[in-house]
Amino acid sequence: MTLKTVPALAGVRFTVDGQPLVTGANGITTYTAQHDFASHRLSVISSSITTKEKRYEFHRWAGQRDPAQAFTRTVSGLPMRSNYVVTAAFTVQRSVLPRLIRQDGTALPPAEVQKITARSDNGAIVTMPPGKPTWLDEVRPAFLHSVLSAEPVTYSLQSVMVRDTNVVDAGRQRFTPASTNNPTFTTQFHDLVITGHDAIFKTKLGTSATVTFPDGVEQTVQLDAQHTAKLTNLPRGRYKVTLEAGRAVVGVQQFGLSKDKTADLIVITALDLAILFGVLLAIAVALLVIGRQYWRRLASRPRRESGLVLPREKIFT
Repeated sequence: MTLKTVPALAGVRFTVDGQPLVTGANGITTYTAQHDFASHRLSVISSSITTKEKRYEFHRWAGQRDPAQAFTRTVSGLPMRSNYVVTAAFTVQRSVLPRLIRQDGTALPPAEVQKITARSDNGAIVTMPPGKPTWLDEVRPAFLHSVLSAEPVTYSLQSVMVRDTNVVDAGRQRFTPASTNNPTFTTQFHDLVITGHDAIFKTKLGTSATVTFPDGVEQTVQLDAQHTAKLTNLPRGRYKVTLEAGRAVVGVQQFGLSKDKTADLIVITALDLAILFGVLLAIAVALLVIGRQYWRRLASRPRRESGLVLPREKIFT
């Protein structure tokens, strides 16, 4: 019985009926026994092997005769009636450390990132801790039409979570560990300008603003002499902004930050309220005067007398 590994790995340990075997530099070892009609047992002992740059995880057998035992670490019922080959196929993993940048090319510190997730081409979701290398499948064995081959694995980036919001579009960025172990992911951050203006006179107003981030955390910023504040490199997501302008009535803006934005809040001052009240009062007085004049004209009209005209009776003689 010839045992070999794919890829070729030295030092992989097997047992056949309890007898230890170790592969050589070519990834091959053999077991020789007298022809018989008994059933023999094969096990892979080194199911996980780690080197400086790679890690190998046992995936499946090929040539083990029983399809139901293709993915088990031990196979039984093997014959010794002729020479044959059994292959142990390993998944090759590589240490991957992503690099995160913003749209302007500046680095995104790993300390600001909560979690990174990616989906492999077989649908498995993997989590990559920010700033730390992660072992990801690089090459996966495939067995099709009785042929064993090795296929490179491709991943699609699903999320980069910053302040409880995803700053990437799921599935838009792809990478293959066989090509690079330091893929670069571009994240979406934007600038926010906050200001306020008078509802009637349109003059700039406001002393400070409170910004509620996607994770619910609030931050208060002071407005400058031009009644403006600018926040840079905010993660895309849902925000709420309120403005402080003394005793004035200020509205609230809630919006999705998906590009650079200016939040211009309307401020209703005491003078605005007085003007508004005066306009409403004038309208009410005007309506009252118009209504009284209408009813006076209606009351001064002469009344028409109405009578009932009876039909003449036809006289028969």
